[in-house]
Amino acid sequence: AQYAGSSSDSASSNTTSHTVTQAASTLTLTASPASPSTYGVTVTFLATVAPAAPSAKTPTGSVTFYDGGIAIATVVLNSGGLAARSVTMMARGTHAITAEYLGSAGHTGSTGSLDHFVDKAAATCSAFGVSWSYATPTSLTMTVGPGATATGSVTVKDGGAEIAVLTMANGSVALDATAFGIGLHQLTW
Repeated sequence: AQYAGSSSDSASSNTTSHTVTQAASTLTLTASPASPSTYGVTVTFLATVAPAAPSAKTPTGSVTFYDGGIAIATVVLNSGGLAARSVTMMARGTHAITAEYLGSAGHTGSTGSLDHFVDKAAATCSAFGVSWSYATPTSLTMTVGPGATATGSVTVKDGGAEIAVLTMANGSVALDATAFGIGLHQLTW
């Protein structure tokens, strides 16, 4: 600022400086569905980046999501300061999820984290083709569901005696039933 002076006052000047710093940010991380979820279900992680008071300007930039320290995605914040990442087929167990906002010219970075547990899918079995005529080509099919396509093997028993171990393909197994004799067969899978 500079004052030119007057007939009674002498001229003067003064210099001042003002530093503008980055505003702080906060990051809130949530999961939908909340922990625990079931294997095969899509989980959406939502990072909400907000300015800390007194700033009111919405942060810009991107958020990187990590699962156990391994980056799984970098997502650009929308105009509301939100970034979301959906993940399917997370392994069973606890996942340490972290979201990291690196900041921008106007905002400092921030992080948020949560533990998300993925549980095994509940299996329901259904068998089709349970009635047939002797010596007629018949296949019994068992499907495991709901949710993700099941893998592994299925042990089939007739009256408690193991008669087959079948490998799952696309969530189901088929048993050739043409070799069964006449009579009641109590099958368990």
